[in-house]
Amino acid sequence: FHMQGQADVVERRLIPSPINFNINEDKEAAQKVFEALQDHVPISLLGKHSAYSVKLTRDDFQEWEDILAPIKPVDTSASIANACTSTSPPTPSMLALAKLTMNVFRTGNPSKFAEIYGEESKLDDWFERIKEISMPYDALAMLMMFEGQEYQFQHACGKHRMCGSSPAGHDLTNPDNLKQIIKKRICTSMRLIVENAKKKILVLTDIGRNIDDTLALLTLLPYVKNNAAELVGVVACGSESHLRGSVARGWLRLLGVPDTLPIAAGRGKGVKGAYIPPDFPSPEDSNLYMSTSKSSFENPAHTSELILELAKKYKDKLIIVALGPLTALADALDADHEGVLKRIRAFHMQGQA
Repeated sequence: FHMQGQADVVERRLIPSPINFNINEDKEAAQKVFEALQDHVPISLLGKHSAYSVKLTRDDFQEWEDILAPIKPVDTSASIANACTSTSPPTPSMLALAKLTMNVFRTGNPSKFAEIYGEESKLDDWFERIKEISMPYDALAMLMMFEGQEYQFQHACGKHRMCGSSPAGHDLTNPDNLKQIIKKRICTSMRLIVENAKKKILVLTDIGRNIDDTLALLTLLPYVKNNAAELVGVVACGSESHLRGSVARGWLRLLGVPDTLPIAAGRGKGVKGAYIPPDFPSPEDSNLYMSTSKSSFENPAHTSELILELAKKYKDKLIIVALGPLTALADALDADHEGVLKRIRAFHMQGQA
């Protein structure tokens, strides 16, 4: 049993200490848990003096803020400034969330807050003045499971152990090592948040008919390059869709998008007329999805397979953007026996209803 908390040793028994916030919140529950477990389960406690030796600064929080930049508004200064008056936590902003949660402590126990963060914490611009934002008690308690070599545990009552329970020392091998581990792990989590928040986009386009579809593709790609979105596939639709697929491939190659991005040619239907710019690849050289010859370029089964595969993979993260006729999507719906297309995030279309 691991806990961020402290205990006293009395007659070889661990007695939970109310000087710890988690224990003081429900002393009766703490006493019950300690009494029930300590004869059977080894207990590890992370005390406040370990946490006091590891300080996360404004610069550390800014690093996490920067990683989240692709999924944040361009300017988050307003959300940080208004964090304490907002009705809900501003997301995603690590600095704004830190300010909001710190202000709960600041207003709830101002004397203790001032003791820890200094007299400047009483000023209106207190958050801007504070350089050390967090002493990561709970993160350090979590790391006890994985980075045991970084802790110099003091054994108590045989199998139980404590770290940082005494003002005599922090009981950490190297506090800066643990700080760097915490920073690295949180950076990884920030990147996971960005990855998870990316819009997964499947584009249906009759590119090559007029310039509008080309402009749409050129508008989208900077968002992809900046990690705000992920283009997961293109379906060329309308008449002569195999030609339109080669136009899409040509533009994507110019933009540095590898051929691993699938482009399928849907069942051709509608008015003919597709213009391929000079030096763009032919359909045979465009690496169209599941195609090896012209006869298979406009294969509705292949196109439906791609659409359904992406819908099944990305589920409620997939957005289908239709910039042309809906023939390919209608074919995919006919083949959608599992109903996966009814569970995508959204369907956007250039059209009217």
